[in-house]
Amino acid sequence: THFLKAEKCHLFKVEWWNRMTRFLTFTFISLVLVRGGTSSSSATSTQGRSLRSKLRKLFHKNRLHILKERKRIIANRAAAEERELIETEPVASSTTNIFTRIQTKEIVRSAASQIYVNAQSGNDSRDGSSAASAVRSLSRALALVKNKSRPLTGDLIVNLSGTFEKERIVLNENHAGTSSTAKVIFRGGSTPTRLLGGNVLSFVKVSDLASNHPARQLANNAGTSINNLYAAPPPPSFPSNNSNLQWPDGDCRDLDNYRSPPQLSVGGQLMDRAREPNLPQRTKSTNANSMGETRDTWLRTRQSNNAGRTYYKSSNEGSINKASSASWNNDVYMHMFPLVDWYDARVRVGAKTAGDRYFATTTNQNAPGNPDGGNNFRIVSEARYYLEGAIEYLDTEGEYHTSLGSIVAGSRGWTLYYPPNGTDMNSAVLSISTHNIIEVQGEDMHVSFENLAIEGGRGMHLAAVYGRYTDFYQCSFVNSALDMVDVYGTYITFRDCTFEGAGGSAIRMGDDRDFDTDGYGFGLLESGNGIINSLVSDFASSCRHYSEGLSLGGYGNLVSNNHFRSSNMAAVDIALGMARILYNVFSHVSDGSYDDGALHWVAESPMERGNEVAYNVFFRNGVSTEPCNAETSCYQADVYMDDMAGAMSIHGNVFIKDKVEQSAPPNNNYAAIEWLAILVNGGADVNVYENSFLGPPDGSTNGAIYQDKAALFVQTSGGTIWPDGTSCGNTGVCQGDVFYSRMRKYKYNSNPWAAAFPDVTVYNANPAAGSGWRCANTRSCPMASWNNTVVCNSAIGSNRVLAHRALWPSDSESSLSDEANEGVNVPPRNIALKESGNKQGRSFTANIDSIESAGMSSVLEFAKSVAVAGEATPPACDKGARKGATRSDLAGRWKNSCTGSWIFNGISSCDPCNGNICAPRD
Repeated sequence: THFLKAEKCHLFKVEWWNRMTRFLTFTFISLVLVRGGTSSSSATSTQGRSLRSKLRKLFHKNRLHILKERKRIIANRAAAEERELIETEPVASSTTNIFTRIQTKEIVRSAASQIYVNAQSGNDSRDGSSAASAVRSLSRALALVKNKSRPLTGDLIVNLSGTFEKERIVLNENHAGTSSTAKVIFRGGSTPTRLLGGNVLSFVKVSDLASNHPARQLANNAGTSINNLYAAPPPPSFPSNNSNLQWPDGDCRDLDNYRSPPQLSVGGQLMDRAREPNLPQRTKSTNANSMGETRDTWLRTRQSNNAGRTYYKSSNEGSINKASSASWNNDVYMHMFPLVDWYDARVRVGAKTAGDRYFATTTNQNAPGNPDGGNNFRIVSEARYYLEGAIEYLDTEGEYHTSLGSIVAGSRGWTLYYPPNGTDMNSAVLSISTHNIIEVQGEDMHVSFENLAIEGGRGMHLAAVYGRYTDFYQCSFVNSALDMVDVYGTYITFRDCTFEGAGGSAIRMGDDRDFDTDGYGFGLLESGNGIINSLVSDFASSCRHYSEGLSLGGYGNLVSNNHFRSSNMAAVDIALGMARILYNVFSHVSDGSYDDGALHWVAESPMERGNEVAYNVFFRNGVSTEPCNAETSCYQADVYMDDMAGAMSIHGNVFIKDKVEQSAPPNNNYAAIEWLAILVNGGADVNVYENSFLGPPDGSTNGAIYQDKAALFVQTSGGTIWPDGTSCGNTGVCQGDVFYSRMRKYKYNSNPWAAAFPDVTVYNANPAAGSGWRCANTRSCPMASWNNTVVCNSAIGSNRVLAHRALWPSDSESSLSDEANEGVNVPPRNIALKESGNKQGRSFTANIDSIESAGMSSVLEFAKSVAVAGEATPPACDKGARKGATRSDLAGRWKNSCTGSWIFNGISSCDPCNGNICAPRD
């Protein structure tokens, strides 16, 4: 008890510091907004955007620290409640990297024991020893697992059959396996075994209900004919309190007990809550072969204000007045992105003022998406928003409305649904529960989940894993309010899984080790986490703030042969080092999101080193009809290395970024988009080689992108180009900053760091101060963009003059050329950048729309032809890539026979090039 009190006291201190940081952050952002404005001019807006970017990363890092502290307290509490304290010998630390580790011991399994569970025909009075004596409930099954004598001598298989509604699998160390040959395996049957955080709905046609039936009376208010609608009664567990069924006031990332209203999924796909304006209809299949799409439509504010007023445009007046007064006053919420996608503000609407064309908001937030700090609820001009909650908004296929009883008495809990033609109405699930469906908490758990469909949750996660050695194989995750799976541990793996319809991230993956417990070399310890051969689709559907397909923390993680698709946000966000992002396909992600990319790095220090992005296919990412409102940078890159992220290699990738649907900036509140394959915002030690880039032809975007030209590589020197007075090497980042203090803490210039990464030894973590010193002019400055190499890459297609080029801030084609001063605020190009052997594009034609319509196989064949076009031309072979440098035959799900070995035994355990044409991996 005393220990837990001390932990809570420590957490209070951490949270206090985080709140203070956020308060100062938003106060300073206010000043920066005034100073930088929203001008589309790079010279007046870029500095403000850079400073805001640094500040938002600062309090994001503090939030991550708080998350870690909370989870540690939860683990301690669970341990105290569930078992007696056990003293264990500490495990010796190792600096072995996952990519050189090879398992040499052959796995020998003993005969498995079985437990049988059947949700429909089972009986908890039985012993579960056979299919004929199956138990019924998961709680009974867990009791049987717990009562098995330990250590296990072989696998314990829990065979699950049927559909389990609002039941949970909650595991601690009493349910753990013993080793990799004696695991506890929860295995689904040959027909899908479903674990639901809600209930299966039974729909009937609204037109078949009596005219005085509450659901039919409610349907009479919908924006479509009752002949189009189906109705389902409230499930038995429908909550009795309406406040628990409405959106909470605040940012989805800043609420401890986040929950959503009930969400409907049908046929394994998340449906659209009725909204205004409508989302476009789906035009592409959602099967595994589809490249996906992103659907996005918004209203835009007319002007800024600091009083929480939403000034709407006259062209949007029909949308604002579509809801009845009863719906507006009781049910309607606004979902807004006041500053691009940084903050995710969801608030109740207030009274309308027709003459001035605005409506108020009902909120306790002091700033958009931030309840604790900053100015009043500030809404910027041209901020994006939509409205939801009114029955009148139910007017298009794929939408649903769950009644809270405010419009028609007796309709509470009924769900109305407008199904597309051919919908299987027997597969509908309404999410109810706010609890994790699967929860694993313990040290060496050795548990596995196989062939399970986990669906429907209104709370933080569908599954949470806080421990070690947990595997998910051929599982599907569908319909989560926030993140589908939260991982905080090591050796957590996902194989052949599907993630569809996450409100936030599909997976948030972190490592529970740190400096205090594992020493200054912990950053070289393998996390052993990974995801392979999986489909991650339609994520960040209702919470965009820091919601990626995969939020990747820890060291030495493997992301290989997956398909990420259909989202406005980044596919993968990487915060630490030694990740391997290999042979994946990224399509239609980061659509409509700026200051972002399909892959996004956030650098916390130069110790985040050794990442590799190789042999991936990037296909038509960033496409949107939404222009950039210039509240941040308007860069749109497939690989976006932010905030001095560096020390990585990017090679053998195919970038197909030919499609631009954005329009030219309509006014000075917008800016042209910088369209490119790779952006490095100040990072050093970056190697970019043997990539092929197919961008749009020059002059084909009607001014939507900067100078109407796309570039292969852009370096912004973001760590040094915007000086802050004369302090700290004119960068504003002094030696006491976390960027430097973490380097010193980890002993960056000593082994094991110096042995693993010799480049880091040239850095100086004690920067000078004063006007006589410029950080950008010395290789030893960790903030400066030195040692960049861009060689042997290729542009594809003629009339693309920058598509094979590396742009330095001082280049005339760079948007930063007016601000860049070599040797003062950016490193000298001729010695900081090596650019050679890059091949200019030649004539290349293809009907890419038709190729995309044919699906994944055709796209991968096309990517192969792009790669071949980027190879060096005999006999000189002096420009372009080596033959087989992109390894195109190996990209995509199930195309690489080595992934199964890699994820458990390290990347050196298997060579995928046996029988394939591969240039050496160097």
